[in-house]
Amino acid sequence: ILTKEVYMEQPVGFTIESNLPKPLVCKLKKALYGLKQSPREWFDRLKTFLLSQGFTNSKADCSLFIKLRNHSLYYTLI
Repeated sequence: ILTKEVYMEQPVGFTIESNLPKPLVCKLKKALYGLKQSPREWFDRLKTFLLSQGFTNSKADCSLFIKLRNHSLYYTLI
C-alpha cells in the first residue's frame, strides 16, 4: 500500500465509454512495477515480515537482519 498519493494516466488500450475529458487518470492503491516508490514499498513490506519472524535490524546497516536461534546466528542481507 502506498504511503503517498500517486496518480497516473490510464495506459494505452484501456478504454471506457464516458463523456469525461481525455486523458483519464487513476489513483493507485498499490505500487506498480516501474514506479519510483516500488523499491521502498517492497523493502518496507519485507522488513515488516522479517521483524515479525524474530529478526532484528542491524544498527550498522539498515538492510542487514540478524536472528539468533538455538545458539546459531542467521544473517539476511537485502
